[in-house]
Amino acid sequence: MTISYELRRAYFQLYEIKESRQVIERNLELLNALERLALVKTETGKASAADVLRVQMQREELMQQLLILQSKESIPTAQINQLLHQESLKEIIINDSLSFVDLLYEKEFLFQQIFDNHPMLRQYELQKEIAEQSIALNEISGKPNFGAGLDYILVNDRKDAIPDRNGRDILQLKGTIKVPLYRQKYAAKEREERLKIEALTHQKENTYTSFQAMIEKAYAEHKTAQLQMNLYRRQTKLTRAALRILQTNYSASGNRFDELLRLEKDLIDYDLKTLRAIVKSHQAQNCIQRFVNFQ
Repeated sequence: MTISYELRRAYFQLYEIKESRQVIERNLELLNALERLALVKTETGKASAADVLRVQMQREELMQQLLILQSKESIPTAQINQLLHQESLKEIIINDSLSFVDLLYEKEFLFQQIFDNHPMLRQYELQKEIAEQSIALNEISGKPNFGAGLDYILVNDRKDAIPDRNGRDILQLKGTIKVPLYRQKYAAKEREERLKIEALTHQKENTYTSFQAMIEKAYAEHKTAQLQMNLYRRQTKLTRAALRILQTNYSASGNRFDELLRLEKDLIDYDLKTLRAIVKSHQAQNCIQRFVNFQ
């Protein structure tokens, strides 16, 4: 995995944690307002003191969630600082406000780009070519080797006698033939290289299939996140409308406080789930981006 991919992944995790804290803090303010309303209704005798206690219990639960989120911040913060070669405790400032992101590439286009150009798959092909060249060289080495040559011999004049052609240099033609005696060695080498080619072919197929699976997963998660976000936004809109009605009724009569508190809790849940769906869309895009910028 590339450093940029790891860096973005940790950043999105940190973004979700920080934004979740803000969602809870905003809803704590709403709970405080609801508690004040419950106190007023209790003092006028139109509500029970149990309403105030239920608000306080829910507020304590949210405060606990804030503490948990605060402790979780240290994990992506440390990862980001490590990747940037900074002090592990250095605070990471989040200034972004992310919205749902669409994927820009078709799966089939990505599959073809990966198959043709991914460095890991190309490396397998290069290793196969080397093995095939080794087989060709081995085949040549295992064949009989014929050679022809010409020797030139320098002859000095003899002084003690005068033979025919005295002092003439000699040219001598010669031929050689080399016959490999151990053919099994060359056959074993060929089998070894062909097994290597077969293994590299399987490795390439498995790696490509793994890449396809990662892309398929990213697209599926992105689609799920889109459906979830649309649902949670509709649910949030309906919940807010119901809350306004129940708050008005409770202000007037002090009734249905349990339902009012439940809807307030649902609203927090929908806000957090909407945020999670948005972050998932960016994480899916981050995964896809690895296979776009590998060159």
